[in-house]
Amino acid sequence: MRNIIAVAALAIMSSASQAATIVNGSFEQGSFSTAGFDTLAAGDANITGWTIGGAGVDWIGSHWQASDGNRSIDLSALSAGSLSQSLTTVIGKTYNVKFDLAGNPDDGPFLKQVVVSINDAAAATFDFTTGATSRANMGWVGNSYRFTATSATSTLKFTSLAQTPSGPALDNVSITAVPEASTWVMLIAGFGLVGVSARRRRHSFAI
Repeated sequence: MRNIIAVAALAIMSSASQAATIVNGSFEQGSFSTAGFDTLAAGDANITGWTIGGAGVDWIGSHWQASDGNRSIDLSALSAGSLSQSLTTVIGKTYNVKFDLAGNPDDGPFLKQVVVSINDAAAATFDFTTGATSRANMGWVGNSYRFTATSATSTLKFTSLAQTPSGPALDNVSITAVPEASTWVMLIAGFGLVGVSARRRRHSFAI
């Protein structure tokens, strides 16, 4: 019984050790000005850990409410831009990416869309409608994107679909490795056996 729990715990720890790491997931690190936001072109290296593509992005400071920390991203500068980061992954391992999504409330379109992809494939589109949101109340919503690594290096990419200066807003990006289903089965079975054993001991003491 204890062996089952120990093996399952070790498997979960091993899974955690295979987790890729997002650098600067809340966009707090890098070289920025004291302005409300900085407009950065493709290839600009100011945001630590991230590569800027497309038509660039706006790195938001005090211009609006961040989801985590003090800074966030508008994925459209004058038009649709992108942010990407290369991650070290284990082939065949499944990962779960979490991120907060909102939209620039300054102008339309009200429907903001971002495409999340790995190695420019396995793409998924996420929507956010600005509606009654404002700079002081962005209405950030948590989202998740899951992928299975097919190479030792996986490039995570967020691409705006807004061809205007008011794009989808991004913040609080993180990633974890997903434990195998068999690991959870072993752990649940182990805890079940612990419960049965505890009940038997209580019954024995009562007698």
